[in-house]
Amino acid sequence: MEGNNKKNYDEYSNEHPIVRTHPETGKKILYVNWTYTKEIIGMGKEESDEILKQIFEHQARLDLTCRFNWTENAVCIWDNRSVIHYAIADFYPGKGLGYERVMDRIAIEGDNPQ
Repeated sequence: MEGNNKKNYDEYSNEHPIVRTHPETGKKILYVNWTYTKEIIGMGKEESDEILKQIFEHQARLDLTCRFNWTENAVCIWDNRSVIHYAIADFYPGKGLGYERVMDRIAIEGDNPQ
């Protein structure tokens, strides 16, 4: 598609559980996020929307966040299977930090959510 036309996201949709078991720790973890999770299959739209709204509000609580303070040569690694990454763009050199932040993203081959 060209310009600002909406992409056909249905073409790339999939289904998976809302709660899954972390393959290494064995702990139960929420497996939804506000960007990609659109509905709970098997529920009416109103009920699905309300439950997802409550989950997303819970995930956004500031008391559940970790703020990483970048310093020169710092490295930060997290497991996206059990955290939600939300980058705050306050790291640019123009703020007087005196160094450039370089980000490399890697991904390991995923498993099938259980």
